[in-house]
Amino acid sequence: MLYSILEDESGNLWISSLKGLMCFNTATEKVKVYTRANGLLTDQFNYNSAYKHTDGTMYFGSVKGMVAFDPAAFNHQEDSPPTYITGFQINNKDVDPGEPGSPLSRSILYTDTLVLDYDQNNFSIEFAALNFSAPQVTRYKYRMKGIDETWTYLNTNRKAFLPI
Repeated sequence: MLYSILEDESGNLWISSLKGLMCFNTATEKVKVYTRANGLLTDQFNYNSAYKHTDGTMYFGSVKGMVAFDPAAFNHQEDSPPTYITGFQINNKDVDPGEPGSPLSRSILYTDTLVLDYDQNNFSIEFAALNFSAPQVTRYKYRMKGIDETWTYLNTNRKAFLPI
């Protein structure tokens, strides 16, 4: 359900809805959705409750108050947060440094190269991005060069599996 639409100075459409505030880039046809996870008071906006001031500031009425912002001040090209490898499993079992048969001589966090035996070909790698401002909106993707050249997109888990 869409409630109000305003156009900013760059031609983007800002759309309030029942499930957040959306920015539709008319040039690329991409949509960015802003929700409580991004810092909004609520995801629910009011019908026909929007105003654009002459200085470019936009106002949208929500069920919990007014949301005001200047779209020109937004940094739409967000930097990716740093991502770290946090775990390594072989045959669905955590591998720790120094264990018998472990390919790790130190923590996976500080390992840049692994040599696996022929019977250690079923492995997975866990990772996490350090995004403290809105961790709920962090999305992950990975690819294993030389094995699978396509990107794998993840919705909830943070694990890369070797495709068998």
